[in-house]
Amino acid sequence: MKNNTDLLGALGFIFPTNSDQLSDFETLYEDYEFEVNEKSINPKRILRRLSEEKDDLSKIDYHRRLTLAAEIVYQLIDDRYMGHLKLEKMLYLCKNLKNISIHTNFLKQAMGPHDPVMIRSFDKRFLISKWFRYNFNSFPKYTLLEKAGEHRTWFNRYFNNDLDDINYIIQTFKAFNGDQIELVVTIFDCWADIIEDDMEPSIGLISKKVYGWSENKAKFKPEQIENAISWMKQNGIFPKS
Repeated sequence: MKNNTDLLGALGFIFPTNSDQLSDFETLYEDYEFEVNEKSINPKRILRRLSEEKDDLSKIDYHRRLTLAAEIVYQLIDDRYMGHLKLEKMLYLCKNLKNISIHTNFLKQAMGPHDPVMIRSFDKRFLISKWFRYNFNSFPKYTLLEKAGEHRTWFNRYFNNDLDDINYIIQTFKAFNGDQIELVVTIFDCWADIIEDDMEPSIGLISKKVYGWSENKAKFKPEQIENAISWMKQNGIFPKS
């Protein structure tokens, strides 16, 4: 039988696992009263309260993702390749290569792992916060607004222990164009699938899965895939078994 922590976790109640999350947790619930009259316990009310608390913690997680995305854009504001595709792929690598704790829902799309809802919501929040504006028909895609940089107070708080890993991703891929980072992330995801299926990754098997991803991948020549795999191996940019 599950203990209380496991049971509440199964219900979606996420407990703090580090000092930053604990601080956010305490801030959210500092005004809560925990005195209970056992005669007035209402199970439906308890479940509703748990759902509301889950929503509050989800807002913290969303804000974490938002500030991480903002930092990537902020550092690469003059990069003509810094659009939706590149931002999304760098977030993917932060999570899946460096194991940075952010919630995402990357789906298998023609351009590779893709979470369109997340990216559109970021653009909206960037504009509301007066950090950046996304430009559909010009380059660079993002331009600074009057409060650009204000995200860093929260970013440094959320990701204090991940700064080196995040900067590694930003610096490693800052010169990559859309096709180049799309190929790397698609290979990474295919490679991870092969490992998950208990198979031995090879250039041939990875290439087969890349081409099987979608017709869109036919734009990549076999030597491009092979060179990308070689570069990924040399730089440690591949899923670990």
